[in-house]
Amino acid sequence: MCLNLNKNSKVLTARKDIVVYKNVCKHASNATKTFYARYFNQQYVLGKTVKVPVFNPYRSPGLEGFDFVDELPKNHTIVNKGLHSASTKSRARLYGGDVTLECIIPRGTKYIRGNKSEIVSLSLKPIRVVE
Repeated sequence: MCLNLNKNSKVLTARKDIVVYKNVCKHASNATKTFYARYFNQQYVLGKTVKVPVFNPYRSPGLEGFDFVDELPKNHTIVNKGLHSASTKSRARLYGGDVTLECIIPRGTKYIRGNKSEIVSLSLKPIRVVE
């Protein structure tokens, strides 16, 4: 899953918890509390915050290993690395998976809004299964 940037995209800091949605797959051993993302196989457990240290743009030739936290690199249109979610359930469902989780991007977390209600953040906490 990649976040497509628009001309208004920039790295922001959440001033309060932000409710978002993520479609995930059920984990075979604990399908009611543990889930994993279809992309990058990131594990999500209800009530536990997942964190990643940096964002990373789509791997274009010559940009390997270019990570960032506070400012978008110039001339990039896609963010590959980070915790991806959507601001609407309907948008989250487009990315496949078995269930949709309601999550929060915790206050103080860096995040980027992209096109079509897509969001990527450095921290994401799944709260409950919404369907």
